[in-house]
Amino acid sequence: MKFFEDCPLCKSKDTAEFAAVSATRIFYLCIHCDLRFLRSDLRLNSKEEKERYDFHQNDVEDKHYRAFVSPLVNAVEEKLFPGAHGLDFGCGPGPVASHILREKGFAMDLYDPYFQPKMDDLKDRYDFIICCEVMEHFFDPLKEIKFLRERIHKGGFLFAMTQLWRNQIPFENWTYQRDLTHVCFYSEETFRWIQEEYSFQQMEICSDNLIALSC
Repeated sequence: MKFFEDCPLCKSKDTAEFAAVSATRIFYLCIHCDLRFLRSDLRLNSKEEKERYDFHQNDVEDKHYRAFVSPLVNAVEEKLFPGAHGLDFGCGPGPVASHILREKGFAMDLYDPYFQPKMDDLKDRYDFIICCEVMEHFFDPLKEIKFLRERIHKGGFLFAMTQLWRNQIPFENWTYQRDLTHVCFYSEETFRWIQEEYSFQQMEICSDNLIALSC
């Protein structure tokens, strides 16, 4: 029997090759939690990652990007009141969603391993955490999601903005996988597994790229 890598989310050994898009983009599928993930030796190193993130131009005044994050902002407004304290985890060089939420009266802390790396400045618990186009970058989703779950108050929320894989087109034609910094892809089934494994009370698929998990 051919051995594939353990799943980085659930650690299952029950994985199989899912897609070989190119020699440097080979993906596995976890049969247990339905995660698709890039073979670990094909990931970019930290220098290569940072160089690509430096090209991101997320201007808080860019009306198109403000529109892009509006479903996330609207979901926070629907479920929490101004004054609630949130964390923008993986905020990047231009935390547009946090900027808009501050405009609407929410308190926001920022964390990013490259651009806001002072984890000691973070609170122990938050009313909500947003991950805006972040979870697809996780090398170790088990560790990262565990960290996030432990920092949300009872009754709080994790908002994950990431495109869900739905088998609607051939994987190699899916534009989301072409970003070389994207290494993990989640389906609705994957998020159901996350909900159960991390004891989230409810999961809501708000859109094709927005999931809300309540604690």
